[in-house]
Amino acid sequence: MYTLLPLVSLASIYFLVRYLQTSQRRYIVLCAVATILCLYTHSFTFFLLPVHLTLILFEGGWQKRWKDLAVMYAVVGFSYLPWLPVFLLQLKNKDPIAWFSLFWQDWGPLEAVAWTLSSFSPGGAQPPIVDGFNVPAFGRVGPACFFGVLVVAGVAHLIKTRWSRDRLGALCFSAYMIVPLACSVISSVLISPNYLAGRVDQMVFPAFCVIAALGICAVPSWNLRWPMVGTMLILSALTLQQFYGRDFAWGAREVSDFISARIQSGDPIVCTGLTRTSLTYYMRRHGGRAKMFSYPRDTAQHLGYQNNIKLLENPDYLAAEAQGIINDMRSASAPGGRFFVVLGYALMVNKPLWEKLSATADLELLEPPSYVGPQNGNNGVVVLRYQFKK
Repeated sequence: MYTLLPLVSLASIYFLVRYLQTSQRRYIVLCAVATILCLYTHSFTFFLLPVHLTLILFEGGWQKRWKDLAVMYAVVGFSYLPWLPVFLLQLKNKDPIAWFSLFWQDWGPLEAVAWTLSSFSPGGAQPPIVDGFNVPAFGRVGPACFFGVLVVAGVAHLIKTRWSRDRLGALCFSAYMIVPLACSVISSVLISPNYLAGRVDQMVFPAFCVIAALGICAVPSWNLRWPMVGTMLILSALTLQQFYGRDFAWGAREVSDFISARIQSGDPIVCTGLTRTSLTYYMRRHGGRAKMFSYPRDTAQHLGYQNNIKLLENPDYLAAEAQGIINDMRSASAPGGRFFVVLGYALMVNKPLWEKLSATADLELLEPPSYVGPQNGNNGVVVLRYQFKK
């Protein structure tokens, strides 16, 4: 999702600019398609629409094209109607933003934007939400300052070289980079936090890359350009080394391998936290169609988030959900009485389930717990295989 968003948003801006430059309707059709795909990829796309408006008004010829533009946005709006009820429900439900609203409260607007610049910059530090990146102390300040200067130089270069002959071309990438982030910051301050550095801001990453490259082009001396390119390549290599140096062998794939080697027809699987979606994917790759359950059971309605802070405030609810899951397993696991539990042992919300399982007299472990992933931190899980005694 976060890697697809830059692609479709860039296509949306490109086709709009081409339409404004040529008035060829094929481009406005392609812009409509790209914008619809963008909206269905992530709701952050709503902040891309002010970029459209900026470019249309700034180009100045909208009076001649307003009918085409009106039809395009009507089609986009009509195409979004099936998803509109879900979007409105998401606006009312504050649970999905509970976890990252804490980051917003801690950072504030300026530090959030600084994290965006750092995460965009090759060799730069990633926000705390992106774990596993051991960047040295200079990692956030050095690369961010280097690429920040390049971005400023790139914007100045665009204005200097293209403003007089192609104002739309001079403006499009700057507007594409600045306007969505500015809208997100303002709405996060005035309405509700939605700016999450290292995630949704990826939508404008293509504009950052182009403008940074133009910043190098703005340097008059080739003797300076090549060292700058070399520095960029070195920093990029450092970033890639951290990405590809991480151990991705463990996780949902390893859990599915473990379960698939032992599962029998009719055995259900209880997933905790946010493990269900990825585990379902890998189980299907194994050809398995086991019935999946979530703890707490309400998580099955929103598999992409779980408000652990709110859940921990209601231990009685967690205990009741744990007993409810065990009762569900009594009926779902028949006739064999076997089932699996994928338990994130570092999360306190799962403790009541572990306690209930341990205290249920007619439950027995068929084999010792299998720990998957690092046995410290917040990522590891334990796979438990149970059977009800007959």
